[in-house]
Amino acid sequence: MTDAAPTANGPGHNVPNRNKIMNDALSEMYELDGIVQALLDKYIVPVREQKIDIKKKLNKELNINATVFNARYTAYKVEAQAHETEDEAMLDNLKEFFEIAPIGHQMDAFADGAEE
Repeated sequence: MTDAAPTANGPGHNVPNRNKIMNDALSEMYELDGIVQALLDKYIVPVREQKIDIKKKLNKELNINATVFNARYTAYKVEAQAHETEDEAMLDNLKEFFEIAPIGHQMDAFADGAEE
């Protein structure tokens, strides 16, 4: 006795039923993909475009490029989330990190090691 799937020519085959199940699944997945894309187009794409516009504005008005902004925003987001969740340990870790490696001094350890 084997647990192999029935084949078109083997005992217990039911090709029409298997085809219907597969076609129904494919059709349902395609329909769901359409719904997902419509939601992305309606809600996500405009938000992404708005975020891009914010970065462009910062670049134009303050000469801050996206890489620098993203670095600063990451720290801002971690701090904001820690405040929202009242995660004092995360706030302590973030403060400690910037005390150890303040902005503009992250590469100092490499420079010190290179001089030895």
